[in-house]
Amino acid sequence: MATIEKRGNSYRITVSCGYNSEGKQIKKRMTWTPKPNMTRRQIEKELDRQAVLFEEKCQTGQFLDGNITLAEFSERWLKDYAEKQLKERSVQGYRGLMPRILKALGHIRLDRLQPHHIMEFYNNLSEDGVREDIKYKPIESIKEIIKQSNFTQKALAESAGISENTLRQCINGCTVSKSTADKITEALQIKGLFSPVEDDNRLAAATIAKYHRVLSSMLTAAVQWQIILSNPCSRVKPPHVDNKEAPVLDEKQLAELIQCLNDEPIKYRTAIMLILAEANFAA
Repeated sequence: MATIEKRGNSYRITVSCGYNSEGKQIKKRMTWTPKPNMTRRQIEKELDRQAVLFEEKCQTGQFLDGNITLAEFSERWLKDYAEKQLKERSVQGYRGLMPRILKALGHIRLDRLQPHHIMEFYNNLSEDGVREDIKYKPIESIKEIIKQSNFTQKALAESAGISENTLRQCINGCTVSKSTADKITEALQIKGLFSPVEDDNRLAAATIAKYHRVLSSMLTAAVQWQIILSNPCSRVKPPHVDNKEAPVLDEKQLAELIQCLNDEPIKYRTAIMLILAEANFAA
């Protein structure tokens, strides 16, 4: 039940909303100020109505205030905004970025989140060794090692629990994930087949910019929902992302592509030829 406390010319309404994980009571409050021309009876009647409405909002989760942490608000933002307004692929992408955001900033109350907190988070993302998906490069002799083993490529792929296409890419020198490298190493029972790509242990500026967009979107919603007065992300300069020119095929490569299409199904040949024709027309 809501409790009411008179504070000068206004009244503070407090509602208990249970206990948090640490056993501390969760209390939500609002302040109501009567209009100057209201009578005592009108004030009492309206105050009771405000208390009932506020308690109902608290119980149904409709009331949010600046005391809510970023972690708590992110759940509400994903449910009430992202899942309803955005494509499922975008929502999944946002969820994939959340663990790092919440680990660094999730414990901070929205009304206490400052630009320097966000800047420190971005600086941390720029440090060496932050990437959790470091790629591993196979040694140059891996193709010969596999030939000398008792495995065919198909049998090795099955033994390692990976696709044949992934194995072929590895044999051709493409980088793979740590999980894939470990599976191939275990299947062949040979150590030293892979080494981490040392230059690949930092997050790209474009990836850090994605974290900025997610944070900014969440905090913009918090402003629109009147939970906080301003978005601290608006006072932080986002990471600079260089615009890379898209690679294009030269005449020789284009001729090779068209030649390769001769053995492909007509639907693929038609689609690619239409794309090439459109690109040539646009140029």
